[in-house]
Amino acid sequence: MKPIGIFGGTFDPVHFGHLRVIIEILENFDLEELRLIPCSTPPIKKAAVASNEQRLEMLRLAIAGHKNVSIDDIEIHREGPSYTVDTLVSIKEKQPDAPLYLFLGTDAFLSLKHWHRWHDILELAHIIVIHRPGWDIDSAETASDIDEEIKSILHTRLVHDKMALRKKETGNIILFPIRKLDISSSGIRDLIRNGKNPLHLLPQDVLDFIYARHLYLT
Repeated sequence: MKPIGIFGGTFDPVHFGHLRVIIEILENFDLEELRLIPCSTPPIKKAAVASNEQRLEMLRLAIAGHKNVSIDDIEIHREGPSYTVDTLVSIKEKQPDAPLYLFLGTDAFLSLKHWHRWHDILELAHIIVIHRPGWDIDSAETASDIDEEIKSILHTRLVHDKMALRKKETGNIILFPIRKLDISSSGIRDLIRNGKNPLHLLPQDVLDFIYARHLYLT
């Protein structure tokens, strides 16, 4: 069975940076599908500004027409903090034979030790670290704030060939360089709050939805 890709976030709002990542994932990994999983209650980051329903609708507008991409609202309907490990367990219970590929940005991966039951995540999925071209293990290790255990995991679990992910059920890590766009949801919210135009940073349908609902004005 082909792997299921997992790509989570607050998507507050979804923008072209997210969509560029989605396209590159689909072009480079042979997935059954890529599931976008909006977080309801982030354990570490600040809570979303838009409501759960508004963020879901913006995601639906943004991915309309994209093949092999779906939205999973599992964390929206779960009470309490949105722990990734709980999401992976739930998916595995429903589709036990499907390998899971968890896509994380470098910041998220390097803070993995602060995640709930983070060791269990590596027993449930492979991790694909999305990073800018030029980032590597050595440059990460020179940073004084990188945890030693995360450095060790990078060394012991890193594979350099995507086909190696198929040889083991879970627990491998691969580095995935992409053409990341310098766009952030917080930056878009700041523009709107300050009365400036975020045109061309996110899909027009999403922007129209934001204006119609008067989102991010305060």
